[in-house]
Amino acid sequence: GVAESYSKQELSAFALALSVSFLEREGDYKLAEERCLQLRASSKDEDMNKNLLFVLANIYSYGLNDNEKSKLYFEEYITNYPKDELAQISQDMLEMMDFRFIPKGDEPEKMQENNMPAAFALSQNYPNPFNPETKIVYQIPEECNVKLSIYNLQGQVIRELVNESKQPGRYSIQWDGRNNSGLKVVSGVYLYVFKTGKFTETKKMILLR
Repeated sequence: GVAESYSKQELSAFALALSVSFLEREGDYKLAEERCLQLRASSKDEDMNKNLLFVLANIYSYGLNDNEKSKLYFEEYITNYPKDELAQISQDMLEMMDFRFIPKGDEPEKMQENNMPAAFALSQNYPNPFNPETKIVYQIPEECNVKLSIYNLQGQVIRELVNESKQPGRYSIQWDGRNNSGLKVVSGVYLYVFKTGKFTETKKMILLR
C-alpha cells in the first residue's frame, strides 16, 4: 500500500505536520509550537524544515506574542532561502513587527495634479476582523502587472484575487473568505500580499466565523 512506500519516521513526520495545521486552526499555539520543534529535531526533509521556519515564526508572532523568537525564525528563513518567495514576505513581516506598536496617523494620500496616485500603496483591509467579507484597497502610479494573493500562516497561497495588468489608479476588491476552490476557509490570521514589478507589501487580516 501507500504507507509501505514510506518509512515509519516519514509517516510520523507527516502526521505531526498535519497535527500542527490542526492545532493552529484550533488556536492551540503552544502545542503547535512543541510539535514544530519536535519536527525540526527529527525531520531530514529540506522542504518540511523550510516550511517549519515560516510556521514557527508566525506561531510566535500571532499565537504566542513572542516577537523576539519570531524575528529569529524569520531572519533564519531569509538567510537560508534569500531567493524564495516567502523570504520577501518574511522581510515584510519583520518590518510590520518593528512598527506594530507605533500608531500611524490618518494622513491624506499624496496625489498628483491629475488626481492619479503618486506612489504604490496597499491599505489595511476593512473591516478587520471580518466576517464574511472584507475589502482591500491598493493603488498604482503606472501601468503594471499586479498580483494580490491571500496566504495562510504556513506560507501557502489559498486565494489569488488579482493577477493581471492594470492601468494607473486606485482599486478595491472584496475577499469573501473562500479559497481558490470556492470553499470557505477557517477562522484565523491570514496574510495578503501585493506585488508589482517594483513594489511588494504584506499585511495581515483576521477572519472570524
